[in-house]
Amino acid sequence: MVLPRWLAVANRRVLNPLVVRVPTRFSPFSLAHHVGRSSGRLYTTPVAAFRSADGFILAPTYGPSADWVRNVLATSEFTLDHRGRRYRVCNPRLEPRGVVWHDLPVLVRAAMVLLRIDQFLVGQRVD
Repeated sequence: MVLPRWLAVANRRVLNPLVVRVPTRFSPFSLAHHVGRSSGRLYTTPVAAFRSADGFILAPTYGPSADWVRNVLATSEFTLDHRGRRYRVCNPRLEPRGVVWHDLPVLVRAAMVLLRIDQFLVGQRVD
């Protein structure tokens, strides 16, 4: 069970514009900056992101077919504002929960089980 589509639409119109104004060093969210696969327009989406050994793990809480996930996969890169720093992330791919499980904090694992998130977006950090 990923979060319902109506909640995604509501968040996109109401909550997301507020969240993107909060500096990421003070926010529990990171900001993914990605290019629309059809429009070419730049988008900013609040995401749950976690560091891994060579990059980041992002939780697609609205499912792997969410627009931001599809955009990132189509362009093969994006930038991520995470805890006050901006990173370039490349080679994004969807991975099953078992592959990334050991890199997630324990409380996050519990939340992902409750939400039944079984795929994560993984990307490599480019320094």
